[in-house]
Amino acid sequence: MKDFYYHNIILKSLNNPKTTNLDSFVKNCNGCFIVDCINELRYINSNKAKAFYKEKSLKRNLNFEKYYKDINYLPIPHMLDSDWRFTKKSANFLFSIIGCERFANDKCLMVGTPSLLHNKDKSNLQNLNIMLVEKNKTSVKHHNKIIKDILKFKTKTKYNCIICDPPWYHDTIIKFVKNFNKLIQVEGTLILILPPIGVRSSISKEHENLMQILDKLGFELQKTYLQSVTYTSSPFEVNSILENNIYNFSLDWRTGDVYVFKKKRKTKYIIKLPKFIYKKSIAWQEFQLKNIRIKVRRKKNIYKKLPVISHVCKNDILESVSMRNPILEKVDIWTSGNRVFECNNTRLVCRILKSLQNKSIEECYKIYPDQANLLSLFEEIINKEYEEYGKYWDKTI
Repeated sequence: MKDFYYHNIILKSLNNPKTTNLDSFVKNCNGCFIVDCINELRYINSNKAKAFYKEKSLKRNLNFEKYYKDINYLPIPHMLDSDWRFTKKSANFLFSIIGCERFANDKCLMVGTPSLLHNKDKSNLQNLNIMLVEKNKTSVKHHNKIIKDILKFKTKTKYNCIICDPPWYHDTIIKFVKNFNKLIQVEGTLILILPPIGVRSSISKEHENLMQILDKLGFELQKTYLQSVTYTSSPFEVNSILENNIYNFSLDWRTGDVYVFKKKRKTKYIIKLPKFIYKKSIAWQEFQLKNIRIKVRRKKNIYKKLPVISHVCKNDILESVSMRNPILEKVDIWTSGNRVFECNNTRLVCRILKSLQNKSIEECYKIYPDQANLLSLFEEIINKEYEEYGKYWDKTI
């Protein structure tokens, strides 16, 4: 059993009359991670819980091609980027909230939401004055986009509408809001997609604190749409779920809440951010092979030994995508399919992966004849993940 907080959320879902099958059970758990939801059923002695837990083993045709076509722009999602992408239905729902016609002659700022522009009929965007600010390079085509961290984005422009799907960490959301307060005009609309109540035990207090800050900044809450947007599970998350022997699930199980605010007045309130003690950020070097993203940790290496790849978890796939997973301390190699390894010579691994990017596997075997096992491992991973998800990104390359 995880803890009483999640246990109570799951009991509430089971007692909900609208919970009739495994899908509705997961969605009524208010954002609690699908694996935690289903595994918790083992500890509940009821016929309903037993029936739903049994359902997890049923084979379902996940139809990856159908779902991934809505999110298959570059870069391919990787857990280290915290990259979640809206379903097409949710993208259109968010555009309906923005009110395309109402903002047609005004300035609209989209932050961290390239999937909105990817999923929306481009003909409906011709008259919209939209600026897209995105931290990571993206192949989503838009005439007015800037690849930049929003926390470093400065402009004299005041926007009539800002829509943002920030990383679901409380301190980050507050930092975003602090910057939005400088970018939005009075009577402007701020649309935030926030984590639902079940994501973690502290979320209710976090929401309360955020609402207090927004009120002091002169924002008024206009509307809320709880669990109104859905995301398509990324390849790394899908592999994590399957690794937990869960085969019967919807790829759009993850949901978010939409909060709509109006900037009603200017204030002199200054947000005082708490002082956080941050660990030194980890530097990663990235390689892309057949649409598969592989990140390698930059660290001090033991050069005298041959590169040793150590297995840190069963089948090399992380069962939990949580950034609090203790296994991550050992991870030196991480793929977009959520396969992880420990390595004692990442420098040589980087050289090999760079060669694989530019040369055929046969040529690489000749260049590194003493690294046949390592080359064979990478060849196996790349081919396996290409079949899992990489082939669905081919048309974007």
